[in-house]
Amino acid sequence: MKLVLSRRAVKRLTEIADYLAERNPAAAQDAQTTIRASLDLLTRFPHVGRLVGHEDKTPNTRVLAVPRHPYLIYY
Repeated sequence: MKLVLSRRAVKRLTEIADYLAERNPAAAQDAQTTIRASLDLLTRFPHVGRLVGHEDKTPNTRVLAVPRHPYLIYY
């Protein structure tokens, strides 16, 4: 599967990285690495996330929790 990030997603990833880098550069690097690994996992296993969509509006929406970090990836 090919992964395409929306402009909003790219903006949010940048905001997360900037916020963490100001406070703890090592934590920022760890978060970026873990988020990228989670995104890579989605390209290999697109159904890994939990279904959270509503049958009438967004039936195929899934969510994947980023390990060890308080972030969720909706796709």
